[in-house]
Amino acid sequence: MSYVHICLSRGNALTENGQPLPLASSSVVASQVITSSGTSQQSSALAVSAPYSAPYYVWTIKNGGDTVSGTNLPVYVVFGSNPTAVNTGANMRALLLVGDELQVHATADGEKVAIINADITT
Repeated sequence: MSYVHICLSRGNALTENGQPLPLASSSVVASQVITSSGTSQQSSALAVSAPYSAPYYVWTIKNGGDTVSGTNLPVYVVFGSNPTAVNTGANMRALLLVGDELQVHATADGEKVAIINADITT
């Protein structure tokens, strides 16, 4: 088990040609802590479309581990409109070890994130 911290922020940095950069602003749209397990856990935080489209939202996901029990498991992360994470790593976006953080821009309106304990032995 690990406590996975999920934050969805608005990004407002642009490249020279006007493309969004995956940099979070201090304006948090939604945040949530999910306790990982052997079952896929889906966020309730959405990359909503108003007033900006998906590329202007940034996900920040951090595997905080579990300092109380000391289990500290790695997790797999997957994104989608109705994502289901699997512990074999198939079709996963990232493997987050304890203390790891992932920051990416949202790719679709209504996007969610799902996590699951990673079975890194398979």
